Amino acid sequence: MTDTHTHPFRYAAFISYSHADEAAAGWLHLALEGFKPPEGLAIPAKDALPRTDKLAPVFRDREELASGADLPSLITTALEASGALIVLCSPRSAQSQWVNQEIRAFRDMHGDDRIFALIVEGDPADEISCFPPALLEKIGQDGAILPEPREPLAADIRPGKDGKPLAKLKLAAGLMGVGLDDLARREDARARKRMMAVTAASLTGMVFAAGLAAVALLSRQEAVRQRARAETEAMTATRTAEFMIDLFEVADPSEARGREITAKEILDKGVASIETSLEGEPKVQADLMHTMGRVYTGLGLYQDAAGLLENAGERRRLIDAPKMEIFETDAALASALYEVGEFDRAGEIYARLSAQAESTDNAEWRPVMANALSGMGDVKNREMEYEEAEKNFRSAVTHLETNRMTDTDEYSTAMIGLGYALMYQDKYDPAVSTLLKAVDLTAARKGNEHFEVGNVEAALGTAYYFAGDLENSKNHFENALVISRKNLSATHPELAVGLNNLGRIHYELGNIGRAHELITEAVEIQKNSDRDSHVDFAFFLYTLGSLETEQDHFESSQSYFEQAIDLLGSTPHRLKGPLKLELGRALCGQGKTEDGLEMLSTAQPQLDEFYSAGDWRYGAADEFESFCHAKNGARSLALSKALSGYKLLQTARGDEHHFTRRAKAWMESLERG
Repeated sequence: MTDTHTHPFRYAAFISYSHADEAAAGWLHLALEGFKPPEGLAIPAKDALPRTDKLAPVFRDREELASGADLPSLITTALEASGALIVLCSPRSAQSQWVNQEIRAFRDMHGDDRIFALIVEGDPADEISCFPPALLEKIGQDGAILPEPREPLAADIRPGKDGKPLAKLKLAAGLMGVGLDDLARREDARARKRMMAVTAASLTGMVFAAGLAAVALLSRQEAVRQRARAETEAMTATRTAEFMIDLFEVADPSEARGREITAKEILDKGVASIETSLEGEPKVQADLMHTMGRVYTGLGLYQDAAGLLENAGERRRLIDAPKMEIFETDAALASALYEVGEFDRAGEIYARLSAQAESTDNAEWRPVMANALSGMGDVKNREMEYEEAEKNFRSAVTHLETNRMTDTDEYSTAMIGLGYALMYQDKYDPAVSTLLKAVDLTAARKGNEHFEVGNVEAALGTAYYFAGDLENSKNHFENALVISRKNLSATHPELAVGLNNLGRIHYELGNIGRAHELITEAVEIQKNSDRDSHVDFAFFLYTLGSLETEQDHFESSQSYFEQAIDLLGSTPHRLKGPLKLELGRALCGQGKTEDGLEMLSTAQPQLDEFYSAGDWRYGAADEFESFCHAKNGARSLALSKALSGYKLLQTARGDEHHFTRRAKAWMESLERG
């Protein structure tokens, strides 16, 4: 239990270091706060520790300090509240004015008996010492600096020296005021006790496993292999659990700098320490990287996730991990790459995984095989190879139905993807039918407010939109947004997608104010995420620019359209034609009619590439050309194009659609002169 008597200090120690030594400071911070003194150990320095059950909290400043003469008040306050000072010694800290000021300030407050050193780099004997000058200052009884230097005793994590485990014990012994030998003996005893417990648990399981092995006539070699695997897995699970518990046991709320500590901050702290605190445990490192990469993906931090999962996959290959573990990491990596728009790389991985999964009859591979097929279908949808996408999704659906796995997440994912592939081929009725089945299955398994139900609702909204049923589309997108707000943070990129979709529907219904509100929120979320360079961001900018044009804000709309075109790059994309139409109108609205008409003409072949002759966008093209001709004073030509545009939109979208009503109002204004 935690010692509850009043302590004079808030922090067990203050770590003083140059921010060039951030990695070492991070390791030390976690190592000390995760250290629990052995039971029954008498701690002479008890009054200098806020807690006696662990060496926490430890203060570590995370901010680079600006130049100036004095220490910030936050640092001064923390030094006053710290029972010890640990100085990370390196050539960089030796030259840091802040490290030297922190040493002198702590010494003035508490004396130098509780100042400890940890050498991380450099050599004390070199001409340029790794010891900060203030650490070498010897103070007399009158407070004056004596001529002879102080000789600090230091733990040392340089190669060939103490190593991190012993250095941690040296510092822990100093903080508690106990002998290093006594502490080391107790630590060894505790380690043996833990190993015996783990081994006993493993052996208990192995007795049972051995019995089964005998019944099954397994060889002795297989039994030994299974025993070794069980012991390894038990140790890995124990170390992983200890790491995650220490990670989320945030002992020092002041480190949040007055803010609420976020999941990302905790994860970033953990990721930074995997290399150092788990050195020599590659299996644990790989498993944690995989797990935390999946968590990053769930938080919508796809770029962070991709880097971590790629690292996890490399480590799992190096340690010859089971094929299934490598497969799962590769599949998670492909998913993260897809989310950041690296479709080619994602497709390569999914293609390899699909081939690998198809080559085995192992039942364990069935769900991951279905996910690989669905992932390949997503990539094919992106590449506008909709028939190939449909084949992939149907293969996944058939595979799961054959194996009676229709009550799984994999089945819902495959059904949603199939719905999209069908709607992209204008097969709206089967798309809606597929998605309605998916939403029923998902809701039955997860509940009506689960995030996956929101995904299917969004897919239904898209299907009805393509079918021209805006009211049904709006209802499903609203359902999806309500579910997203309940399940996602206010800055999650998937929330931005829902806001954009619903905003687009309100725009086409003529609810300009509501549409502008939704799209603006979506754009802000996307800008502040790691998807601000994703190709899909072009859709957000396209609609926001169109809404700006509706309000005659032509300069700002031009900026949004040009940003969107830049995002699409040089590859063919179905949005390029519509974007150039809108950009042409924005240019004409600013009086740049020659540039505007030229932009409209370049849009025409790109429309022809992706849209059929009766598509509503051709009506918009005529309307925008009419607008440009009117700006040029060519009233007769403007009226002719206005009439053509209105008729095309009326046929394609109906009389009540906002675009039709807008075209009609424009035509009538020209007729009135």
